[in-house]
Amino acid sequence: MPRWMPDYKTDLLQQIADDERRPPHEREAARRELATADQPKTALPSPRRHGRNANAPSSQQDIDDDILAWFKRDARLTLADRIEVFRSYDPSTQAIIDALVDPVLLALYRESDFTLLKDIYQRTHSDSIRARAASTIRHLAQHSTIAAARIAATEFLDQLQLKGT
Repeated sequence: MPRWMPDYKTDLLQQIADDERRPPHEREAARRELATADQPKTALPSPRRHGRNANAPSSQQDIDDDILAWFKRDARLTLADRIEVFRSYDPSTQAIIDALVDPVLLALYRESDFTLLKDIYQRTHSDSIRARAASTIRHLAQHSTIAAARIAATEFLDQLQLKGT
């Protein structure tokens, strides 16, 4: 049973737990379920970080794999599943995904993410991620309401064009 339950299920479990006519094992099971329903759900550790290397920092390949997996949409995943997957990523990967997913919000509100985009563009081994980061940087250069971010993005794109020729 899920950790969050609608009120009617909570009420039903409470009635079962309080009903002296029910067998003891049913009352105990209802009490256990009510107790676990009240506990907050903790963030899941990254699925690939287990055992001896659990505390090792993520490699660039790990980050690239997480980002590519995020953008590869699985139609079978519900919104809750996608949220759980997102929360399982380390905070730096979450920040990169946030920056790549919504360039409009990035252009309007956040100046510091240009550095993040520039960094992922230079570090990644994936052409797909590099192209997405370049597209987002182009969007910043054209549409950012923050002058410093717009100028920095334009300068970075100019440097890329000089390297490309």
